[in-house]
Formats: sequence, structure tokens, C-alpha cells
Amino acid sequence: MHLVTNGPSLLVIKLHYELAVVIRDKHGEVFSNVVLLLGGFHQAQNYVKAIYKIIRDSGAEDLLVTAGLCLKGTGNRMFGEKADYYQTMHTIRVLSEAIWHMYWEAFESWVADKDTKEWQEDIENLMQKLLENNIATTEQLEMIRNSQTQLAALHNQMWDLQKYLDHYPTAVFW
Repeated sequence: MHLVTNGPSLLVIKLHYELAVVIRDKHGEVFSNVVLLLGGFHQAQNYVKAIYKIIRDSGAEDLLVTAGLCLKGTGNRMFGEKADYYQTMHTIRVLSEAIWHMYWEAFESWVADKDTKEWQEDIENLMQKLLENNIATTEQLEMIRNSQTQLAALHNQMWDLQKYLDHYPTAVFW
């Protein structure tokens, strides 16, 4: 019997699995056709850990440090082998936030020398108004509907940046 440190639920599941293996092996003639498999949750957790290894070995910590979301040494612990499922999901959200933060910074830098008169000021005003708490949802939707031209221009600029970044393997990877 192995002691699992990831919490009582994993310990119980591991014990149940091991008990099922013992029963199958002890009564092989009755259970000769039984194949024991882990459940979907545990298979998903194994896939996530494999993805985490790839992410950890691909510079995720540097990305998190560059985005200012953690200090050197913390990122690799977040992607560590002893991280549980909930820590893993939290870290994926943090990493996603870091990537979007850096993407937006890259967009702002890239678009700085482009002509943005047709959309920038209107989009900034729209965002300010949408962040106010005293505006009704229907009014916010109407403001968005009225800004379709500016939003389309912003979208086209972001699409141009994406096409530009497609030439950089690291940008494509992340």
C-alpha cells in the first residue's frame, strides 16, 4: 500500500483500486476478463500532468516572472509534480492571464506606430463607460452595438499582429 500525499480523496481512490487489483488477482478464474482502468478524472489529471511537464520545461516560469505574476523559483513549484488538480487548474488560469497580459503589451507596442485614430479613442471611452457600475446592462449592450465599426478596426489590427507573430516559433507555441 502506498501513501499518497495529495489528500484523503486520492488515498481512498488508490486504496480502492489496489483492493480491486487484489480481489481480481485472488479470484482470477472469476475475474479473468476484468480490466481495471482509472476513471476519467484521473486520466484527465494524468494528461494535465504531462502537459505541465511540457509547459514547465518550455519556460513557463520565465513567462510568469516576465509578466510580474511570480518570483523566480515559484513558477516551477506551481508546475511541480506534487501539485494537485486544483492547484494545477489555478496555475493554468494564472499562466493564461500572464500570456494575455504579455500579448496585450505586445499589441500596444506593435500598434504604437500604426494609425489608430479610427478606433483607439472610441474604444478607450467605451471601456471606461463599461467599467462604471451605474450603467444598466441594456445600455451597455447598446453602447457595444454602436461601437461595431471601431471594434472591427481593433479586431483587424489584432489580426495583423497575430499574422506578424506567426513568424516567431515561441509566440506560436505560447
